[in-house]
Amino acid sequence: MIPTIGIGLVLTISGLVVFYRTVTRGGTKYYLTNFRLVETNKGKIVRQISRSIFKGRTISQFLQISEVPMFKSNVEMFTVKVLDPQSGNVLMNLGTNQGPSVKALESIQESFYCQYCGRKNNPSSAVCSNCGANL
Repeated sequence: MIPTIGIGLVLTISGLVVFYRTVTRGGTKYYLTNFRLVETNKGKIVRQISRSIFKGRTISQFLQISEVPMFKSNVEMFTVKVLDPQSGNVLMNLGTNQGPSVKALESIQESFYCQYCGRKNNPSSAVCSNCGANL
């Protein structure tokens, strides 16, 4: 009787620990803006990468994409990492994503928009073709 109660107590405590970690750990989101790729957790910026490091090239050139085998599922899943253009080191791990999301990320073309007038500019331009502001 006592060993059964002890095992039940251990399992209950373990379940509570797992539940607490799940609740407090979640909330990581990624945002891609005209100027940066941002990782947030619970509304706070954890990491950010300036898009200027990819200037003149598409972000998809620096994505490391690996398919994740999923059993009993028709959804394709992939792990995605963003690599540093100079060193090839991992700058940001975007985790596991569904196929359509990865395809959309791969298709992003590197376009720079002026922060002052909003005009789309050539990625190799140093200044805005409309207002002359530094890009």
